[in-house]
Amino acid sequence: MAIIAVANQKGGSGKTTTAVNLAAALAELAKPVLLVDCDAQSNATFWSGIEYDDGHASMAEVLARQATVAEVARGTSFGYTIAPASTRLVEADATMAGMMARETVLKEALPQGYNWTIIDCPPSAGIVTQNALVAADYVLLPVPCDHLALEGAQQLLRTVREVRNRLNPDLDVLGIVPTFHTRRYRLANEALEMMKRLGPAVFDTNIRETVRIKEAPGSRSPLTHLPASAGSEDYRNLAKEVIRRVKERE
Repeated sequence: MAIIAVANQKGGSGKTTTAVNLAAALAELAKPVLLVDCDAQSNATFWSGIEYDDGHASMAEVLARQATVAEVARGTSFGYTIAPASTRLVEADATMAGMMARETVLKEALPQGYNWTIIDCPPSAGIVTQNALVAADYVLLPVPCDHLALEGAQQLLRTVREVRNRLNPDLDVLGIVPTFHTRRYRLANEALEMMKRLGPAVFDTNIRETVRIKEAPGSRSPLTHLPASAGSEDYRNLAKEVIRRVKERE
């Protein structure tokens, strides 16, 4: 079983888009798959067809040590199971601040039995993100193909080093996923080349910027369950590359 935290401290990186569509693409290839939504915006939950703040327990209760992930997890129509978020997650960092062993809450609550667990992290370096990095075997970093996004990537890599040094020595950076790539734009290609100098290996799969990707959340369906598009092709290719990289490292 591989646990992958999809993380970037800056919003608008394609983090949730990557978490949802990677989970759906992996579910086509290597079930069972669990998607854990740790972002209070609850976008992965909404995109997966689950109503957030509907009265059911969520990851907010898990991180408050009031439930386990297995107890809040719910099935979807897309081949994967989701542990949904809720807006109550905005209080999670404050709730956990006074806990003993607060960085290991998520690790202790995750169930066994999934081939793949994908964690959608919040766009911050707070206690919730630290929990995801402590629970994970790997971190996957979506980075938009623009120069300003590279600083956010460097910030996250510093956080990963700190977590590895203090809390999870086995945490490995699986790689950087270039997102919002438009090949015909010179600046996008320059940013892509700069990513390759950050250290972690850049995935061969670049997630192209398309209208379909922007519209997909409104359909409440992953790209792999919509008519064929560049986005569905890219995320299926990314899933295959993720599987290959994990097998090589294990």
